[in-house]
Amino acid sequence: MSAPQPQLDRPIHLLAITRKPNSASFEHRIVRYTEGLADRDIKLTIRVLPSSVRGQWRLLAESRRFDGVWWQRHLVTPWIAMRMHRDRPPIVFDFDDPLVYSARDGRRRWTRQARFSRTLRRCTAALAASETLAALARPYCSCVIELPMAIDVPIQPPPRNQMNDQCLQLLWLGSATTQPYLNLIREPLIALGHR
Repeated sequence: MSAPQPQLDRPIHLLAITRKPNSASFEHRIVRYTEGLADRDIKLTIRVLPSSVRGQWRLLAESRRFDGVWWQRHLVTPWIAMRMHRDRPPIVFDFDDPLVYSARDGRRRWTRQARFSRTLRRCTAALAASETLAALARPYCSCVIELPMAIDVPIQPPPRNQMNDQCLQLLWLGSATTQPYLNLIREPLIALGHR
């Protein structure tokens, strides 16, 4: 039996911090939950992480007015880590890519590993888009939850006789730097298309 959750007599206010508010990742990982959270009396305020250290320090100071912080993807520098405290307010790190690897060449980088571990050690919890990503986070954060991408799919596929004239449509969420990974599955996709 789990411990009872504390009840607040006011709405919960969360601060969502992102570097790229127009990215597909931010849309699917955070923005899509705004309405559902509001239905549960949880208000979400979105802020873009400034590029300057001074601006980031100001944002972290502002974050103390919130009940929690939803930090999306961005790995922190040592300067920012000094100002992050895992419990004032609690910080949840959300990520959907293996951030310890370089987007340019796909190799694991010790500098990215150091920033990843430093970021997660400052967080109360982490939300990972897959079990593989969750495994990367577990050595550095005691509360890691797998939260797959929230993609709308039809509840029931159309009847087969209606699909004869339609193409199979697949969704790729990524950026210009991750698009080359599609080449790794080019042949299976072509084979699938012929079926």
